[in-house]
Amino acid sequence: MANVKAISEVTGNTFAREVLEASTQLPVLVDFWADWCQPCKQLAPLLEIIAKEQAGKLKLVKVNTDQERQLATQFGIRSLPTVALFKGGKMVDQFSGLIPKTAIDEFLARHLLRESDVLLQQAQAALAAGDQATAISILKTALAKEPENYNIHPYLASLLMATHEYQQAEELLNSLPANVQMSDEIVGIRASMKFLDIVHDAPDAVAIQQMVDQDKNNLQALYQLSAHQVIAGEYETAMEQLLDIVRRDRKFGDDAGRKALLDVFTILGNSSELVKRYRTRLAGLLN
Repeated sequence: MANVKAISEVTGNTFAREVLEASTQLPVLVDFWADWCQPCKQLAPLLEIIAKEQAGKLKLVKVNTDQERQLATQFGIRSLPTVALFKGGKMVDQFSGLIPKTAIDEFLARHLLRESDVLLQQAQAALAAGDQATAISILKTALAKEPENYNIHPYLASLLMATHEYQQAEELLNSLPANVQMSDEIVGIRASMKFLDIVHDAPDAVAIQQMVDQDKNNLQALYQLSAHQVIAGEYETAMEQLLDIVRRDRKFGDDAGRKALLDVFTILGNSSELVKRYRTRLAGLLN
């Protein structure tokens, strides 16, 4: 059975080293097979092709279940062929039976880093080093290579917003499929964009603070100040001021205080303790 022997076999004595330990460095695909299993013989060449395609990203090994019954029992192998994927020292996924290569590729795509994922990591490293321009450039390259990697869009949109490229950020989010646009992360980014709109033509935060200090009844200035604070990440201070607007005038800006407060809740995640506390306080004002 040349196809099976072309890939290294692991045994009970070598499994910990060749699979569990190795999977902490890169994913390991384990083909549980037996010599009498005809579907196993048909699946083997497909797995070998994939192993060559994913060289450096994936390791493929085989376990002969007739000889290694204990391993088969340990990992709950009940039918052959069964192919299991190990990452970080444990089995994370598996499939059984003879399936086409396209289905195997889809199976692996859920777990293997794509080229764009590697670029995303590089962009995150550049951002951590304070280099926004490089991070944006890398993310745009990643997006061009794999536009359907929807992990890229929120990072790039956030960076575009931070560099005041609001129209580009909006166009990027609009390009997403409808179901992705409804994800919590994208909805949160859109909520953040509303606060950028509020301060777009407003004075800077220092000038707005002076206006509020001079006139406590200037709700427009208070509203714009709260937007500056949200952008700066001063969420609790902003929520306190938005509550004050709700308390003083529900008609201001067509209930702008309450609507902005709800947007902050969305940004922070509706289940956070801070949001729960302010949601309770808002409900008390509205009753």
